[in-house]
Order: sequence, then C-alpha cells, then structure tokens
Amino acid sequence: MRKKKHLVLRLTGAVLCLTILAAGLTANRLPAGEISVSAKTLAELQEERKANDAKIAEKQKELDALQSDIQENEAYQETLREKITLQQKNLDIVSEELTRINDSIEQTVELIADTEDEITVMEADIAIGLEEFKLRLRAMYVQGNDSLASALVGATDFYDLLSKYELMSRIANHDNDLVNDLKDKLEKCNAKKAELESEKESLEKQQTEQQEKKDEFTAALLDLQDTYAETEEAQETMEREKEKLNVDVDTLEANNKALDDEEAKIRAEIQAAAERKQREEKERKRAEAAAAKKAQQQQQSSNNSSNNTSSGESSSDNSSSGSSDSSGNTDTSYDTSTPSYSGGSFTWPCPGYYAISSGYGSRWGTTHGAIDIAGGNAGASVVASRSGTVVRVSSGCSHNYPKSSSCGCGGGYGNYVIIQHDGTYSTLYGHMASVAVSAGQSVSAGQTIGYVGSTGFSTGFHLHFEVRVNGAKVDPMQYLS
Repeated sequence: MRKKKHLVLRLTGAVLCLTILAAGLTANRLPAGEISVSAKTLAELQEERKANDAKIAEKQKELDALQSDIQENEAYQETLREKITLQQKNLDIVSEELTRINDSIEQTVELIADTEDEITVMEADIAIGLEEFKLRLRAMYVQGNDSLASALVGATDFYDLLSKYELMSRIANHDNDLVNDLKDKLEKCNAKKAELESEKESLEKQQTEQQEKKDEFTAALLDLQDTYAETEEAQETMEREKEKLNVDVDTLEANNKALDDEEAKIRAEIQAAAERKQREEKERKRAEAAAAKKAQQQQQSSNNSSNNTSSGESSSDNSSSGSSDSSGNTDTSYDTSTPSYSGGSFTWPCPGYYAISSGYGSRWGTTHGAIDIAGGNAGASVVASRSGTVVRVSSGCSHNYPKSSSCGCGGGYGNYVIIQHDGTYSTLYGHMASVAVSAGQSVSAGQTIGYVGSTGFSTGFHLHFEVRVNGAKVDPMQYLS
C-alpha cells in the first residue's frame, strides 16, 4: 500500500514538471531558424566557436593592417617633414651663395668703374706728355742737329764752355726723362687696360654663375613645393580653403565687405605715405636750392667787395645768372604707372622657410594677390623684406588658429604690418601671431617685425606676403632675391 502511494506521488511530480517545462518553452519561444545554445550539441557549439575565432582573427588582421597603415603614414609624413627641412637648408645654402655672388658682382662692378677712372686719368696725363714731347721735338728740329756743337764753338772761354755743356746735358737728360716717363705711363696704362679686361671677364663669369644659382634655386623651390603638397598640413589647408566656398552667402558678403574696407584703408595709407615722401623730397630740393642761391649771393657780394667796382651794377642781377628756381617747384603728381624692375632687391621675408602653400594669382575662383609661405613655420620670425618706414600696424588679434571663416580681425588680414619703402614700393605681412614694430618706425632689411601665425581669415599657419607698386598688388616672386 505504501509503495503504491510513493509511485503515485512520483508520477504526479513528473507530470507537473513536464507541464511547467512546456509552459516555459511556449513563453520563451526562440525565433524561427535559431536554436538555443542549450539545444545545440557539443559538436555544434565547438564548430561555432571555431568560426567565431576565425572571424576574430580576421578582424585583428584588419586592425593590424590599419595600424600598420597609420604607422606607415606617420612614418611617411615624418620623412616628408625631414625632407622639407633638408630642402629648406639647401635653399638657405643656395641663397647664401647667391648673396655672396651678388656682393662679389657689386665689388667687381665698382672695381671696373675705378679702373676705368684710373685709365681715363692716365690717358689724359699721357696726352699732356705727348704734347710736351711733340713741342720738344719741334724745337729740336728748328734748332737743328748741330745745336750742341754750335753752342760749344760759340763759347767765349772754358768756363763758358763748361756752363753751356752742363746746360745742354741737362736738356738732354730732361728729354730722356720725358721719353722714359711717357713710356712708363704708357706701359702702366696698357697694364690697367689688361686688368680691366680681366675684371670684365671675371664679371661675366660671376653673372653666369649667378644665373645658374638662380635657376638652381628656382628648381629647388619647385621641388620643395611638390614635397610640401604631399604633407597632411598642405592637404588640410587645401580642404579648409575649399570650405570657404561653402560658407553661406551672407557670411561671404560680410567677409568680402570687411576685406574691401580694409583694402581701402590700406591703399589710402600707402598713398598718404607716398605723398608724404614726395613732400619731403620737394622740401629737401627747395632747401638745397635756397642754400645754393644764398651761397651764390654771398660769393657774388664778396667778389664785388674785393673788386671795389663803381659801375653801380646790381649784385642781385649777377647772382641771378645761372641760378635755379628758388621755389624748387617740381612735378610731384602721384605716379600711378608701373615701373620696369629687374628684380632681386627684396629679401625673403621668412628666413629658413620656403614652402609656398598658395602662390600669386587665381585661387578658388578669386585672385590671391600674395604668396603664402608655410611649411611648419608657426612662430618663425618675419623680417622686413627691404628697408623702409612702417606706415600701418594692425595688432591685438588673439584668434591664432586655423579656420575656414574670418574672425573679423584686421579685415581678414589678422595681425599685419605695412612697410613703405619709397614713393613707389610697399610690402604687407599678414596673419602674424604678433607684431614687433609700431607705425612710424624705421626698419632695415632683415629686421624682425613679427612672428608667423594664423590670425584673421587664415586656414593655417603661414605668412601672407604682398608686394605693392603704387598701392596695387603685384607678384612678389618677381621682386624677391
């Protein structure tokens, strides 16, 4: 009886378990096509694991390849930077060689001029000597060849004879000295002429070498531009430049207006500086004319006093003869023509850095009126390309970082400096991190005026360098040495 009761209890428990299991399967039914891990066989689980391991290994290979590409690109970029550094050092060397050749050419030209002056003086001296010798020959011809014998025969006594002989000997010695001196001068003059020819040949060789070095510099500069174009810096700058085209119309118009307003201020400042220079030149000429007239009047008055003339002539009438116009009036109209220029008198404004990220001319549908000197030169010194006077300074812009829209500083130029070199030429240095000069300051070529930055409407760290002729932008590469 007890055994039957235990069996009934076991069967009841089994039924309950099956009922609960069925309900659980119904409530947690798996999506069609999927099999629960617990329902898979051990072999199936092992196969799935192997497949997952294979996929993980494949993904790791992809990650390793990507990492290798990243490292390879970093190594490539580092190699590019090292190459650019070496190229810039070579350009520095060629630039120094050019400077020395130019100095040597200047010295040779001066030497040639001095030698030609010496030859002119010698030829004039020789001409005087020849005239004197011709006169002596003419005198000897008139007197006849027996002049010495006639003089001696006509002597009244022995003392007279000795005196005449001594005199004739001295005349003969003078003739010999005259001939020898003339011969010596001719030899020296011919030697100077030979020296002059040698100097001219040397000049021609130096000029040929100069042109070769210029060609070498140009070729090296082009190679550097090609190398720089491959760097991430150049590519990022280019992308930011392209982003400028995507700014909305209102922003673009505002940027252009700011640039136009700043350009108007710049042109006005440059013209004012040129006119000041012309007024100063006019005043200088007027002062010189007044001083010359005063000196002439004083000299005439002195002459009149010393001569004690009583003719009653007015000294002012005499002094006015041949004098220049005391008003010193000259044509000081503002010259708007572009003069011819041989190039080379403007020095490189960012020493040691020659990569040009953007040249003069058409760019992104607009005209870029400058060259942009880049190549990792953030914070590098910016120097005056030529001696002159600082006529405008814009400073205080703190937005020193790459951007694809203008921060509004300096009309887009950011921190910038303008130097007036004379009444014709001026240079502008833009986007600087900071400025080291002030308006009205005189600067010499090569003097530091600021430091490379990315202020204003700048897509990357670089120096924006302009050369202007009568306020108008021209290609700086025609003027840089």
